[in-house]
Amino acid sequence: MQIEMSEISKRLMDVITRVEPKYGVMVLDMFVDDVGNERANEIIELSEGMIKYKNYLTEGEAKQIVDAMINFDGTKGARWTADEFKDVVKSVGGKCEMDGEYNWWAMYVTAQMVRSDEWGVLRTYVEPSKEAVLCYELAKAKLLDKDRVYNVRRYFEV
Repeated sequence: MQIEMSEISKRLMDVITRVEPKYGVMVLDMFVDDVGNERANEIIELSEGMIKYKNYLTEGEAKQIVDAMINFDGTKGARWTADEFKDVVKSVGGKCEMDGEYNWWAMYVTAQMVRSDEWGVLRTYVEPSKEAVLCYELAKAKLLDKDRVYNVRRYFEV
């Protein structure tokens, strides 16, 4: 996936990578002063997450995505709260996060997406009590796909 960088971003990246570290820090400190510590921490959290996981979302991104979902039955939003779904995953010995692969919020959003888009068909073949577990298993399959067809950030354009 090719990411388009603005000219100002290209210039900043060039400067930061070519100057002595103490001057790079000085430049970054100026940016932090302008955006504030809270926003700077959000940017750092996002960057660290994208380094640690192949599929990563922040809590804020996850909530925004799930709230906007239009489900197969016309309803809108999440089928389960994050805590409800986490309890289901733990009850079957599942992994809420897998180092290097996905974080909790990527799992949560992907499971909600599976339920939102596919439960209309799946419910014909699976009893309702298995809904959350099946959505977890299908989400995990997407997130761990060796072909890397699915990427949560690319899919939801964040």
